[in-house]
Amino acid sequence: KRVNDQYKEDKIIMTPDAYTYDVYSYIVQSNINYVSVMFRVVDFEGWAHPYHDIITYNYDVKNHKELFLTDFISLVDASAYAKKELSPVIKNEGENLIEGGIDPKQPENFKNFTFTTNDITIYFLRYQVASYAFGDLEITIPRK
Repeated sequence: KRVNDQYKEDKIIMTPDAYTYDVYSYIVQSNINYVSVMFRVVDFEGWAHPYHDIITYNYDVKNHKELFLTDFISLVDASAYAKKELSPVIKNEGENLIEGGIDPKQPENFKNFTFTTNDITIYFLRYQVASYAFGDLEITIPRK
């Protein structure tokens, strides 16, 4: 069944202003050496919850190359740090950490990060490590 047909059956009236697509940009670092930016996307199409996404981009200006988390820390170490930081927060709310969301064998779990001279922040999307109610979660790892 097509979505529009379901709307007609349910007599749901969707007005053009009921739909939104917003992108928020955050420049974490921008200098002659590095660029690190984060974009938060919120897409609302009339359902119970909007769709949320995070997109990050990290670039080494001097060497003309994109940077990945593994340029700073191993995924095994990032996973262990995430488990240590996130488990108590989630358990306090009566939930369990979704271990698959920090599995170091799945590099896409750690694709969203930004960095500064002092730290690395890793962003986890809704449902990645906990239920929707927790929202997007993040951890900050000090750089050595």
